[in-house]
Amino acid sequence: MDPKRLAEAADPEVLGRFLTSSSNIPGTAVPVRTYDLFVIWHHKTMRTPVPPDGDSGTRNAAHRGRVFLPWHRLMLRFMELNLQRVLEDPTIGLPYWDWTVDGSPAADGSPPAPAPR
Repeated sequence: MDPKRLAEAADPEVLGRFLTSSSNIPGTAVPVRTYDLFVIWHHKTMRTPVPPDGDSGTRNAAHRGRVFLPWHRLMLRFMELNLQRVLEDPTIGLPYWDWTVDGSPAADGSPPAPAPR
């Protein structure tokens, strides 16, 4: 069977075998959660080089460029809107650290901050 055959062009017997075999593939089907979609969106954006022919490890659509803050602000706003929708509470918001109130270094015994790459 040609693996590139269109489903509507496949004869009913071949299509029936495909549907039966694909539903018996071992493993557990796991639905994609909304949070997973945010992870996928972030990962996909990190793998998108800027400029298009550049190196995504050097500069990408999410990091190491001028759009870092607005892009993450938009992503977090969408996440917050989804939390409000799921929890049916329009007052829910994502917590954040207000550095204008307390920007002092961590106390002794606190885990160290990650080293920059």
